[in-house]
Amino acid sequence: MPERKQHIFNNARKQIEERYPNMPENQIDQAVSYSEYIFQPHIFFIFGLVMSLIISSIIGFILASILKKERNPFE
Repeated sequence: MPERKQHIFNNARKQIEERYPNMPENQIDQAVSYSEYIFQPHIFFIFGLVMSLIISSIIGFILASILKKERNPFE
């Protein structure tokens, strides 16, 4: 599995070099290191958890507005 991840990062580096031929080497290294940091299991888990909370909240607000009971003003 680690060799697969390294292969993905190497391909990402090649794509960056092809798309941005004038980009300095240190910026490419920085972009790849950010990618490696984001794809660590604990960071990936935290990101997934936050996104799940945001999406669940949005769905909850939408459902609450649709299913809201209107109060009878004469009661």
